[in-house]
Amino acid sequence: MPIIKLLSTSAHTTLETAHVIKDWPYGRTLRCEKRVWIETRPKFGQRVVSCTTNPKAGNKFNKPHAGGYSDLCLFGEDDQGMLTFDGLNMYSEPKKFEEIRRLGLDEQQQARVSTLERVSRRYNSRSWAEYDSNQGKFCEKCRGFHNPEETCAVLG
Repeated sequence: MPIIKLLSTSAHTTLETAHVIKDWPYGRTLRCEKRVWIETRPKFGQRVVSCTTNPKAGNKFNKPHAGGYSDLCLFGEDDQGMLTFDGLNMYSEPKKFEEIRRLGLDEQQQARVSTLERVSRRYNSRSWAEYDSNQGKFCEKCRGFHNPEETCAVLG
């Protein structure tokens, strides 16, 4: 599911400041608390880290679980209110950059996306040339950019 409402990634950077999900399933019958945050390492990038409490051991925290690194990680809520994650790197498709920019990023995230786009345009020039040739041809049906002679990919 795509992100609809972006949550602040700069406010959720450690276990103590993480986004808290109060009622998370733990096994078949137990419930626990889950914390999710974005970890940033300068030479690696960003990744999503999550940690749950153990209701069997007096709600102590379990070992944190980290995902793979991406150049930019975002998390937010989808249209059903569920937490969802998204990432962007220099190999991402141009359409992904467009989707990420529509989320209402802060200044630091906008700067990072612009830098990634410059690098992506250098290494993925064929995809960007095709994207740029279709740029400005906005489809009202799917709310995206594509060639008007082609059938709308979303609606068929």
